Amino acid sequence: MRLKFSTVRERHNSSVVTTTQYTIFVLGSCKVGKSALVGQFLWEEFLREYHPTVEEFNWIEYKKDNGGKTLLQV
Repeated sequence: MRLKFSTVRERHNSSVVTTTQYTIFVLGSCKVGKSALVGQFLWEEFLREYHPTVEEFNWIEYKKDNGGKTLLQV
């Protein structure tokens, strides 16, 4: 697994909104459960059927109490 991140600050109506983006790479051999692990992490569901995936990314956005947001790409 590899992680990288970046932060962007934007001005909206005299306030600063911070967006932090994290990218997580999940690597491994075929049919070992990488997609099942990602599905459990992002959506709290277990994928029972195998569907081959190649270079597939999933995005989820979390809004922070301070108005900023975090984007997670897995």
